[in-house]
Amino acid sequence: MLEVKALCKSYRRLPAIENVSFRLRPDEIVGYVGPNGSGKSTTVKIITGLLEAIAARFFLKAGASVTI
Repeated sequence: MLEVKALCKSYRRLPAIENVSFRLRPDEIVGYVGPNGSGKSTTVKIITGLLEAIAARFFLKAGASVTI
C-alpha cells in the first residue's frame, strides 16, 4: 500500500499542488485525472523522486508492490 498525505509543491511561489492526499491499495486500479496544469505529472514525479516536494508524508507498507 502506498499512502500520500498533504503533498505540496510550488514553482516561484505559485502553488502547483496543495494538500494532495490519497491511498493506493495492492491490486487496486486507479485513474488519476484532471485538466491540463492540475498537477498530475508533478505528483507522479514527486512520488518517483524526480522532483522534490515542499511538504509531504509518504507511507509504503513493507512487502507491498506498487507500480506507477
